Amino acid sequence: MARSPFTARVALGVTLLIATAPRISAAAWPHDPAINVPICTTTGARSNPVAVSDGAGGAIMAWTDSRSGIEHIYAGRVLADGSIPISWTTNGVGLALGIPSQQQFYPNICSDGAGGAIVTWEQDFSISDHDIYAQHITAAGATTWGPNGITVCFSTGLQLRPTVAPDGGGGAFIAWEDQRSGGQYDIYAQHLTSVGSLAAGGWVADGNLACAAVNDQLNPEVVPDGSGGCVICWDDYRAAPSQIFATRLTTTGGLAAGWGGSGNLAGGGIGPESNSAIVADNAGGAMIVWEDFRSGNSDVYWQHMTAAGNPAVPGGGRAVCVAAGDQVVPSVCSDGGTGVFVTWRDGRAPDFDIYAEHVTGSGGVAAGWPPVASALAVCGAANNQYQPSVVPDGAGGAIVFWTDLRDNAQEDIFAQHVTAAGAIVPGWATNGNAISSANYSQSTATGVTDGASGAVIAFLDDRALDSNPDLYVQRIERFGQLGNPEPSIAGVKDVLNDQGGKVRVSWNASYVDVFPTFGVSSYWLWRQVPAALARAEIARGAARLESPDDETATPASEPGIGILRTTSSAQQTFYWEYVASQVANGFPAYSYVAPTAADSVPGSNPRTAFMVEARGSGVVYWDSPADSGYSVDNLGPAMPAPFTGAYLAGATHLHWGRNLESDLDGYRLYRGGSPGFVPDPGNRIASLSDTGFADAGAAGSYYKLSAIDVHGNESPFALLSPGGTVDVVNDALPATVSLAPVAPNPAHGPLVLRFSLPRAMPASLEVFDPAGRRVRALASGEQTAGEHAIPWDGRAEGGAPAASGLYFVRLIAGGRMLTTRVIALR
Repeated sequence: MARSPFTARVALGVTLLIATAPRISAAAWPHDPAINVPICTTTGARSNPVAVSDGAGGAIMAWTDSRSGIEHIYAGRVLADGSIPISWTTNGVGLALGIPSQQQFYPNICSDGAGGAIVTWEQDFSISDHDIYAQHITAAGATTWGPNGITVCFSTGLQLRPTVAPDGGGGAFIAWEDQRSGGQYDIYAQHLTSVGSLAAGGWVADGNLACAAVNDQLNPEVVPDGSGGCVICWDDYRAAPSQIFATRLTTTGGLAAGWGGSGNLAGGGIGPESNSAIVADNAGGAMIVWEDFRSGNSDVYWQHMTAAGNPAVPGGGRAVCVAAGDQVVPSVCSDGGTGVFVTWRDGRAPDFDIYAEHVTGSGGVAAGWPPVASALAVCGAANNQYQPSVVPDGAGGAIVFWTDLRDNAQEDIFAQHVTAAGAIVPGWATNGNAISSANYSQSTATGVTDGASGAVIAFLDDRALDSNPDLYVQRIERFGQLGNPEPSIAGVKDVLNDQGGKVRVSWNASYVDVFPTFGVSSYWLWRQVPAALARAEIARGAARLESPDDETATPASEPGIGILRTTSSAQQTFYWEYVASQVANGFPAYSYVAPTAADSVPGSNPRTAFMVEARGSGVVYWDSPADSGYSVDNLGPAMPAPFTGAYLAGATHLHWGRNLESDLDGYRLYRGGSPGFVPDPGNRIASLSDTGFADAGAAGSYYKLSAIDVHGNESPFALLSPGGTVDVVNDALPATVSLAPVAPNPAHGPLVLRFSLPRAMPASLEVFDPAGRRVRALASGEQTAGEHAIPWDGRAEGGAPAASGLYFVRLIAGGRMLTTRVIALR
């Protein structure tokens, strides 16, 4: 039967704890930091890994690989579930293998915006001639820019260390160090379209000059400006000490207004500045951080270069950290707004540790974070930690990861998750969680956000102990668990042989729902509702969880009141209504019979979406991917009865008893010339909502009458012969003995019990109480074939009213005993 999305909040079925089926599906992500997922373990060594998100929770990685005896660039992909796509070659896809004598180094990577990536690298033609190449690889692992990629710059001299950023249209900006002018290095850039051609406008072969100041310009970094151009920063040695400069190129490859021909000064020029890193400000400019020696030791500084080329902070930038000791090699990422997260290797203690700071768009320290004199200790474990990197978590926080020597015998990969306010996210240890602690050394990590506030991190790995590092990868989700702790919905299936309105939602347990840790306390089942209805329900008093970890509204504390929460995907908000909760018991799978918003009707199967949330201790939770199903009303109405007629004044006047089903749509009346005629649209004479009809014309016809519900289910046919006999049509006999569920249930007042017999046979229909005592015998002895509808007036033997409560209806016929239940309310 059709129903509102906001049906009663009480449980509409029995929660079943299933220990056998459905079984937990095999997950590709390991849950043990000593295992991880191999990306490339073939002969030779891997180096210089880089990674970019595939836009679907996984990652595409590129690296330098020596399997052939010289170094080439390869790429591989891991999906959101930790599996390797079948279409990608095992151990990676070679991006330019056609000239085996030319070595390739220093890959860099960016997204193509469609699940694939653009990779650029430095190609060695001779000791004095290195050029820049690029290749596009699709989400399916196909290379589209020729078998050996395309030449980005083929000029004389050395072109080194390319960096790449997406242009927002499937192409890329590439910048590099360039020695074509002689002994010094300048900065050049190129803009490639999605098909690998030069972008329109003023972009030229071998690249456009970005800076040709005296002496060297090194280590360029590039980001898009959001208007079809790009911003580039670099370490500049035109004067002593070294300084940080930047420039902006327009969509046509020329200098943007306000930017000088040799770049604009971002740093202060007071002490040596180096190791710059950049993030777009989403307003045509960029945020730049660097290592700064103005105080006599290395600190970390920040500058905002506006779209017009102006440094927002005069005097050479603002300090990010000026603690004792050296702060070196900063890494930066956006906070999703106008600020940035910065992390670095910090030498204030005897060993190097990992620290971080959250800088606002104005250059101040974000609320909740320590001042620049100290900054936030991300990891202060024993021994050295180094090679820190940071990625946004998509929720205002960040995930920092690094190479860690706390074991003192080997390098491992660790990570830490911090909120926008500088707190450690629940589930994460004070000094970080292990990404990989396999035997021997893991180092040189590169990572991306997984789109769900976690990260996918790739790293070099020497667990094979052959001095040739391999490439492994691991996902860590937002609450510090490896792999996929989320439950997964195994099916949303219709409940058979009912009046509709319900489906069975089955789900596989979270892997942390296990003895003895029992990392999940309960599962909450949520049903999607339209946004407008959800907002209306909130206005009527429904409790809304402001975040999924909000503990202020629970079924226990808000009895009888709806509970709503939201999720977001692709900038769209979805509303969910609480259906039920299930205590976690360490079982592999669970299921629940849940109400749907509507039933299937002829020509349409309206689906209802569900989500399962596994709730851990405190504010920890994991959401399953949503899945949907539809419910079907499998039962037709009872045969209309009694069906009577009389011929008066030139018409046959037909009458029948009204059906009691709540989903009744009406009646269909057919006329034929013999008792065996088959009802069809051609002999249907009326579709009615009332219980009477006058058929004008001569007497002597046979009539068949059925009831139909809103879901298209039609009852057995009642037959009225010219003599006035009501019978069940013999040409529509049931196939087996069956006892129909009672409807409605619970029942108020008298009700009708229905059963079917495929042939005439002895049968008994009786009602029992829960103690097994017979309350009433309703039918016994020889019964005719077909559908039977037996009324029960709610009275026991002797005529006394039966009490309200649970009763069992038992049919014995054809050697079978069938039972159904009914709750009688008086």
